[in-house]
Amino acid sequence: MCQSKKITFIVSNMRAGGAQRVILNLAIAATKLDKYQVEVVLFQKKGMFLDELIKKGIKVINLNTKASLSVYKMYKYIKENKPDVMISTLIHINIAVGLAWLLAGGKHTGTKLFVREANVLVPRKAYFFDKVLLNLAKFIYGRCTGLIANSKDTLMSLHKVGINNSSSTIISNPVFFKEDADKYYLKNKIKKSDSVIKVVAIGRLHEQKDFKTLLKAISIVLDTHDINLTILGKGQQESELKEYAKHLKIEEKVTFVEENKEPLSLIFKHDIFVLSSIYEGFGNVLVEAMAVGCPVVSTKCAGGPVEILDNGNYGPLVDIQNPQQLSQAIIEVYTLPIDRQKLISRSMQYEVEYISKQYIDFFKL
Repeated sequence: MCQSKKITFIVSNMRAGGAQRVILNLAIAATKLDKYQVEVVLFQKKGMFLDELIKKGIKVINLNTKASLSVYKMYKYIKENKPDVMISTLIHINIAVGLAWLLAGGKHTGTKLFVREANVLVPRKAYFFDKVLLNLAKFIYGRCTGLIANSKDTLMSLHKVGINNSSSTIISNPVFFKEDADKYYLKNKIKKSDSVIKVVAIGRLHEQKDFKTLLKAISIVLDTHDINLTILGKGQQESELKEYAKHLKIEEKVTFVEENKEPLSLIFKHDIFVLSSIYEGFGNVLVEAMAVGCPVVSTKCAGGPVEILDNGNYGPLVDIQNPQQLSQAIIEVYTLPIDRQKLISRSMQYEVEYISKQYIDFFKL
């Protein structure tokens, strides 16, 4: 009997981030196929999604180290465990894993290494990419077995900074399992609020997400419509955003929620989902909203949103940092008829099992 192939997914931890959610979903999908050994290597064994891995019976390896100090431990893992495929995500993890893989013998190890890039690099370069890091990325990404970008914008941004691989592809994020979305989408039970527009936004409380523009937009909408906003997320801007809401005199209309393991459930209870980001890695939350039939509004920022919404065919796209446009789009979406089934059908292009097949095909196991 032929021995099953081993696939190892590698990420820093299992905190509630987009990259972690992608690794979780891919690991679960690969396990469901019942013909692969699946392991997840973490640099730190912690995070909200960790329990879900354990519940699914997925083996978790804890390196208990920082990315900058992980090369030797990762080298030992490769030598001792000999996975058929490794896939890592996030640039600092990709570099550490790539160095370990090259030291272990690279393509001669019998292990294929695929690095996944989830962020548009150009807008972040001034903040995160010094020359050493960028040159390491060029060196590693160019030598690994394959490079996966999660959107056209992400791949173009890699090329713009000189990062190339002869085996590159674009595979969108695996955002949700159909059975999870189906629990919330009950066509005959969805109703708009009669008098209050209920808006939800999700993301780190960070300047990238530009919740200040969203708060300003909400204050503009309040001139003509009653509206409530829920923001799910935590981060360094929490106090600043709460103070800004007070400055705008809308603090009673805004609720901040720190964590929710089931974002689909939260989104489903609202009339409109808004993404106000200046740039995105992909925009998982847009897909999650569409999966439960929730209308969406997004900025046309770099990353996945323009692609996901097909240039505005599935929801309005507005200029970044433009609260006037954003407020108008919110009112427009609320007042016009919504084809929820159209949104759900579009979201299926990002369903986990559909996307995971593209990964498996690219691995050529």
